[in-house]
This record gives sequence, structure tokens and C-alpha cells, in this order.
Amino acid sequence: MVVVNPHQYEKNLSLVRAMTDDLGDIATVGELVDEYERRADLLQAAVNRLDVAMPSPDVAPLLIDSAFQGRHRELPGERQQTEAAGRIAEAGGGPAWVTLAESGDDGPEAATGFLRVEMRLPDGRGMHTYVDIDATTYRPLYGIEIRQLDPATGEQIDARARPARTEFTDRVEWLAAIADVKASSDD
Repeated sequence: MVVVNPHQYEKNLSLVRAMTDDLGDIATVGELVDEYERRADLLQAAVNRLDVAMPSPDVAPLLIDSAFQGRHRELPGERQQTEAAGRIAEAGGGPAWVTLAESGDDGPEAATGFLRVEMRLPDGRGMHTYVDIDATTYRPLYGIEIRQLDPATGEQIDARARPARTEFTDRVEWLAAIADVKASSDD
């Protein structure tokens, strides 16, 4: 459609974004599923607000589904941000580092799938630690990324900035490097 009718393509993108925005109050997958029952009303409201023609019957379901999928992709990030802000508030003046997010296993047998995001209070220095697979050796690859986070929310301040990354093939060296980062008081 981009090549054949770029103007219609732009309208369709605007409709998808408008519907996704209209779903912005939806906070759970269950609520999103319930709202899907009213999908035709959602499309009609976006068409009216943008003052555009109703899309053809073969395109309309694709636009609706795109909007719902877009909102579905936004939900985990919003939930994680809410949880991170809660953990920061809970920590208050407590420990120097607070865990904002964590998933997977970082034990000695962990091969992949682990990640942890921590932030140093009160300056917002962030540390993302992870275990991945080295594509050349198929062995665990341990990593640390340092990034600057907003001390109040835990969000990365400059999403375009490339974090400083260090990778290790040895788990013990990785754990020692994590301890060094936490022990250091300089930026």
C-alpha cells in the first residue's frame, strides 16, 4: 500500500495510532480482550475524530487488530515502569542499589535468559546484567551494561545512548565485576 497509495497508507497509520491511543486506559490483557468486543465502535470513533473515510471492509479488521496488538505490546513496559517506580519509592533512602526488574536464573547452571536491572540511589546510575549465549561458542556469555537512569522513575534518560557494555565468558569474573561496579562510588 505504501507504493500504490501512500496517502491512504498515512491515513491508515493515523487510524491505527488513534485507536491505540484510545486504548491507553486499558491496563490488563483481560481488559483489552473485553474491549475487543467494541472494536467497531473504536474504529468509528477514530474515523470521526480524524475526519477521514471509513476504510474498506477488507482493510478495517487489519487496522483494528494492529491497534490492539500495539496496545498489547505497550502493556508490559508500562507495568514494569510502574513496578520500578514503586520499588524506588519503597527503597527511599535505604539501600544504595535497588532492583528494578529481574527475570530468569543467574545461578552457576544458567545458560541464557537471565536479566536484572538495578539502579544506584540517588544518582540513577543503572546496571543491566544478563546471561546470554555466545553465538560463536554456544557457551554462556555474561554481560554488564551501564546506563544513566532517571532516579525517580528508573527510565533510561537517553534511550538513544549506547550503554557501556562489558562481556565475560567466566561467571566468577562477571560476578566480581558486578561487585566492583556496586562498590565504586565514582561515575
